[in-house]
Amino acid sequence: MNLNFQFDGNMSREVLESYLSRAVTASSLYETDTLEDDLRAILRMGVKFIGRASGIWYMLEDDETHFAKSKALADAVHARDPEIILQACVFEIVTKRMDEQKIPAYVFEAFGKPVEDRCFRWDDARMLREDGKEPQYPEGRPAGKCGCMPDLNRDEARMWFYYRATQYIDCGYEALHMGQVHLYTAEDKGLKKTYELFGMIRDYAAKHARRHKVLLDAHTHGVSVNGKLLLDYHAMPFTRA
Repeated sequence: MNLNFQFDGNMSREVLESYLSRAVTASSLYETDTLEDDLRAILRMGVKFIGRASGIWYMLEDDETHFAKSKALADAVHARDPEIILQACVFEIVTKRMDEQKIPAYVFEAFGKPVEDRCFRWDDARMLREDGKEPQYPEGRPAGKCGCMPDLNRDEARMWFYYRATQYIDCGYEALHMGQVHLYTAEDKGLKKTYELFGMIRDYAAKHARRHKVLLDAHTHGVSVNGKLLLDYHAMPFTRA
C-alpha cells in the first residue's frame, strides 16, 4: 500500500485510509507523565493518527486548564512530526460544571444569537424524558449526580458541542470523536440539527484548523442525512462474549 499523508483542506480517500492504517488509541495522552517515552514509541512505530489523545467525561478541572494541557500535547507532538493527526473527544455527556464556563462571543455569533455575558446552562442542555427523568445510558454506566445525557435537539447542547469542538481545533487537533451519536440525537428527528452542527464544526475547521480540515467519527455503523454521510468514517466498538 502506498501511503500518503499530505492534505490541506480536502482529504482524498487514499490519504484517509493511509492515516487510519497507522492509527493507535492513546486515551488521555494529554495527561501522561511519560510523554518523552510515549512519543519515542509512537514515532518508532510510525504512528500517524493518535486516537482519543484528549477529551473528558466528568469535568474534573476547569476548561482553561484542560485546553492548555491539550494544546501543550499537540505542540509537543507536532514539533516532532507535523503530519500526525491528533484526535480529541466530545462525549455524550453534559455536566453541572458547565454552568461555570462563560460562552465565548464567537459561539453566540455562529448560532445567530445576540452576544450575552453568561455561562452555559446545564438545565437547558440536558435530555429529559416525558416524565421529567433523565434517560439512562444503555450499558448502565452512571453519569453521576452532576452529569447526564445531552439533547442535541436543544440549542444549548449544540452550542456546548460546538464550543468544545472548536476549542480542540484551536489547540491543534484535526480529528474529533463524537461519542455515541445515536443517544444524544434521539430527539433530533431526521438529524437535521445534528447535520447542521457538524457542518458548522467543519466550516470552522476549514478556516482555523492546522490543515483546514477536521475528521469526525462516532460510535455507529453509519448515519446518512439526505443521502450524505454525517461522518467521515465510523468507529463502532465490538465485544466478545
